[in-house]
Amino acid sequence: MQKTYTMTLKQILVENKYFIMPFLIAILGGAFFMSAYSLNDGHLLINQYHNSFFDTFFRYVTHLGDGIMFGVVIIIGLFVRFRISLYSAVVGILTLIIISFISKELLFHDWPRPANVFGKLDISLHYIEGVRNHMISTFPSGHSTTAFGLYTLLAFFCKKNIGKFLLAIFAILAAFSRVYLSQHFVRDTVVGSIIGFAVALLVFYYFNKIFKENKILDKSLLNFRK
Repeated sequence: MQKTYTMTLKQILVENKYFIMPFLIAILGGAFFMSAYSLNDGHLLINQYHNSFFDTFFRYVTHLGDGIMFGVVIIIGLFVRFRISLYSAVVGILTLIIISFISKELLFHDWPRPANVFGKLDISLHYIEGVRNHMISTFPSGHSTTAFGLYTLLAFFCKKNIGKFLLAIFAILAAFSRVYLSQHFVRDTVVGSIIGFAVALLVFYYFNKIFKENKILDKSLLNFRK
């Protein structure tokens, strides 16, 4: 594990360039796509490209952005390093508050999802059998926020560059799956991804400062008494 407790924000970003670069490419690509196509036209364009392999692939890949993944990492972290579990719990709670309560309940609750929008327009979309199509609370994408919040944080703890890169790919695939499954528009996933990334970055930075000298957090259940 990396010793990054006193790193500045700039140092964190540079140290994790193998995660940051794919993230920036995805975000800039999404921004360019949104500037080139309207919300509806962009979704229809993506929706027309599908096949049985990707239907199955994205149906399962989307679970990488399930909130339960935070619970899995928190439990595993207890046996690796308490710091991972603590940071993951805080990022999970913050993203839950931002997405579930502030964004989807207070600010953007009635914003319609693709199935709702195109259903009213009497336009047929390609849907995957067995996937429930939600109708409201489209903005921002909760799965995208969760995926980038969790995998960004794990990338900061990861020592191997290939691991950082793969975690970025996992997050990007989880976010894109929400568009492929017609659960969200590109706009929703781009904003959700940025929120998740920002939360993970700030938690990692500030908690490393607050708990800089806390040696207990660098232990685990396996070596707690040593």
